[in-house]
Amino acid sequence: MNTQTQSLVRFLLFSLVAASAIACQPEEPIANTPPVHSPGNSISDGRGIYQSDRFDFQFSYPSDEFTIDETLTAPNNGAASSLATVDIWTKEHAQKIKSGAYEGGAEYPANVSITVSENPQNLSLRAWVEQSNQFSITRDFQDTTVAGQSAIAFQSSGLYENDHLVFANPDRSEIVTVTFSKIDYGNHDATYQKAFEQVKRSFTFVKG
Repeated sequence: MNTQTQSLVRFLLFSLVAASAIACQPEEPIANTPPVHSPGNSISDGRGIYQSDRFDFQFSYPSDEFTIDETLTAPNNGAASSLATVDIWTKEHAQKIKSGAYEGGAEYPANVSITVSENPQNLSLRAWVEQSNQFSITRDFQDTTVAGQSAIAFQSSGLYENDHLVFANPDRSEIVTVTFSKIDYGNHDATYQKAFEQVKRSFTFVKG
């Protein structure tokens, strides 16, 4: 074997070894980049994201069972002083409301609502609740935290039995109220309890 042939053989052997080494290396994992979601879009695990650009907040909700439609506000939700109300309904209840099933004085089902109200005097949370016309008979006040902000949890009685969370937007003179209205009928309350708890856990203020 002449020198030129030996060099060619060595080159081929080296190429085969290098190719084998590259083939045996583990593949680099692809970075898990979280998807970007528009308001109301669903995530693969059954969570939907609602984001309000007007009021600088967002929260998640179980979009496999629930829907959000700001035009489907129950008559008892909100107050004259509120700026906006967002209601969370099961898909079944939303369809019934749209079809007129609750017209003529029929009692609306339980639901979860998020109401934004003004607080121009910068009242404390408890003082704001006491002067607000959103609540009737209130009781069982407790301190808690929502969205990293001091909040109060309490109950009220009226047309429905209600659990409330009240907290302030730290960058605006506004109060946010998350309400779970219960009717003590069938498993509706338990269904909406899940949405209420998810809103509580996921609610956050976002910079515009």
